[in-house]
Amino acid sequence: MSLNSLFLIEEIEQQKKSHPKPNDVSDVKCTAKMDMDKERFRKMFPHLAKELQAKEHGIPITSVRSDLQTGEEATSRKFAGYMPDVIDFLRRCDDEHQAEGIIGYLERRGEISRDYARRLRKQLKDKGVRSFGQKKEDDYYLKQAGF
Repeated sequence: MSLNSLFLIEEIEQQKKSHPKPNDVSDVKCTAKMDMDKERFRKMFPHLAKELQAKEHGIPITSVRSDLQTGEEATSRKFAGYMPDVIDFLRRCDDEHQAEGIIGYLERRGEISRDYARRLRKQLKDKGVRSFGQKKEDDYYLKQAGF
């Protein structure tokens, strides 16, 4: 093999390294930007536009953090280690009878004191079950966490 052939092969090898294959997009960054008005967007994506306008599936933004990782960790731990208390259980009740059952059960188990149980029963009798807070429906914690 001649010296010119070796240089030619080496040059081809260098070109292969410097020019990615047509389907190789691992190192390609997309910087394309497309300006579009609302009407054009609505015509091109009618179902998506309808969903965005309905705002039914929005996620509330409750705080802003400059450090993404810290924010993600805080959000994912919102209810981590959370133990519901008697009020959380009472807020799931539909009526006073259910609430009385919860108070009695927790009192018998020693999770609430006799004095605290008496105060809860008085509030239940005087002000009703909703005086402990709005009803917590099924999947309350999942919904609060944004799922």
